[in-house]
Amino acid sequence: MVHNTVVMNRKNASFLSVPSGAVTVKLTANLFSGVGRPTLMAGGFPSGAIMQKYNLVTTSGVAGSDFINGPVFWPGTALMPQITLTVVPDPTYLKDSPAPFVLRTLPAGTRYIGALQATASW
Repeated sequence: MVHNTVVMNRKNASFLSVPSGAVTVKLTANLFSGVGRPTLMAGGFPSGAIMQKYNLVTTSGVAGSDFINGPVFWPGTALMPQITLTVVPDPTYLKDSPAPFVLRTLPAGTRYIGALQATASW
């Protein structure tokens, strides 16, 4: 998984479930936001075997995700310093999708952890 934002409103749950028989798990520049005490992964795959870079698991920063008729997944301003990257982890990641069925070419400059590469909503 590269440059995803996973928001979970179920308290103390896991973001991913990977069975013990999986060969590899690679996570790069993903934002995982949950409530309570969320865990990154369940399902039997050893957490020490995950190949990961530039990921953030947090319990704050993505307000509005529970609005079922129009969820908002933009990180709050307090989270921005934590998700700002100083490197480009995936040079092939050239577009994001700020709304369903919309592709937007990324501007040159700063990249962020997570799926959305802007500091304001669409």
